[in-house]
Amino acid sequence: MMSEILFNPDFVARIFLSISILIFIYIIKRAVVHYINKRIENITLRHNYRKLTVYIFTAISLLALGFIWIRRVNFGIIFSIVGAGLVIALSDLILSFFGWLFIIIRKPFEVGERVQIGSVKGDVIDIRAFYVTLLEIEGWIKEEQSTGRIVHIPHNFIFRNPVYNYTKGFDFIWNEIKITVTFESNYKKAKEICLKFLNEFHNSWAKDLDKKIKHAQDIYAIYYDKLTPTVYVKIVESGVLLSLRYLVEPHKRRYSENFLYENILDEFSKADDINFAYTTYRISK
Repeated sequence: MMSEILFNPDFVARIFLSISILIFIYIIKRAVVHYINKRIENITLRHNYRKLTVYIFTAISLLALGFIWIRRVNFGIIFSIVGAGLVIALSDLILSFFGWLFIIIRKPFEVGERVQIGSVKGDVIDIRAFYVTLLEIEGWIKEEQSTGRIVHIPHNFIFRNPVYNYTKGFDFIWNEIKITVTFESNYKKAKEICLKFLNEFHNSWAKDLDKKIKHAQDIYAIYYDKLTPTVYVKIVESGVLLSLRYLVEPHKRRYSENFLYENILDEFSKADDINFAYTTYRISK
């Protein structure tokens, strides 16, 4: 029985045809992969295209073998199975492609804007068909400074993670720095000093702020009653807490803090009735 099958002309022809087709598909696949390696410089994109190529040619091979070896073929069932398999195997790439379409149409962010995607923060430096590229900020470096790392994030994140945009619609963010003085300090004088330098920084760039706010309100329902800097006072365990709240451009956040801290430190050092509060420990026997 086995010998009859092995020497059956139809069986031999199918074996020969199957091997020929697999060799032909393998050669084509290698040629495509070689072209991808040669033409695409980006490592992440090159890797994704290679994976996609392998998936596609594997599916073509299985489909071709099915046509050869299954006599009574229900093409509807085969296409359904193959289609379902491709959808599952390529689900991330498919979602990334639709995420790219969403980004192009709805524009939740654009190149040059600062965003936070999930736990990753950075400046958008490129948007491709399957991923967005960020120049990372923060990471192991605090105060939202650049780490120098390039981060590639597939577009499927748009359906799975919140996206925070620092500049879309409204070009500024609110920032706060906190200073604590002792209970014995003249906190009103300390507050006046803080407001002095807050207003000095604010006035150095906020000439067209009202126009920018009006433009943002034409797009989004943004309501701000007070746009000028302010200092809030609060009693805490170690003294009087002064919270300096002000508007700043996202990329100048650290510069603004450095400007305020340096000037406030210099001014406080000249005042005999203002002292910083800090945690102290006493050991009693």
